[in-house]
Amino acid sequence: MITGTWDKPVFLIGGGPSLKGFKFSRLRGKGVVVAINDAMKSIPWADCVFTIDTLWLRRRRELLRQFTGEKIAAVPPEYRDVPDFKYADRVNAVRVSRDSHTIHTGENSGFAAMNLAIVKKGNPIYLLGYDLGEPGHWHDGYEFKTRFDHTRYSQWVLNFESVADEIKRSGISVKNCMLIQISDVFPLWT
Repeated sequence: MITGTWDKPVFLIGGGPSLKGFKFSRLRGKGVVVAINDAMKSIPWADCVFTIDTLWLRRRRELLRQFTGEKIAAVPPEYRDVPDFKYADRVNAVRVSRDSHTIHTGENSGFAAMNLAIVKKGNPIYLLGYDLGEPGHWHDGYEFKTRFDHTRYSQWVLNFESVADEIKRSGISVKNCMLIQISDVFPLWT
């Protein structure tokens, strides 16, 4: 179960290539910084690391032991063996959960991290590295295969857009902070 609330701005650090060269230290003290998956390797001082990726969780076990911030994973019960984590159920759905036991994934870690920030009452929520355009990462890529890849980006954009009105109605502000311009991505969020 996910406990506690953030009640402040949240910066979700995705893997999109638009963040190459970004000075993450600029975010210190401005709110909660959440490193999604391998962003943790470059931002070891982040307030939280988050994943829905079972393979990543197992492969990064040693790095995770060194991480001193909050550790949260939304994974099936059989993967909940990494110490010092708060766990939630991972539900592969394109919806917004408000339940501290459940995170909806929208088919990707970035959507799930946004859902986590909503569950923990972060506001506003800033999406960094949520490019969903060109493939690749700003950090070293994964050396292991994931279930989905860049061929799903256009569907993921639709997944985000499908919950935008619901999030707005709830009074939560979500801002996509891409460093490159793609004007048709997340038009309902600005």
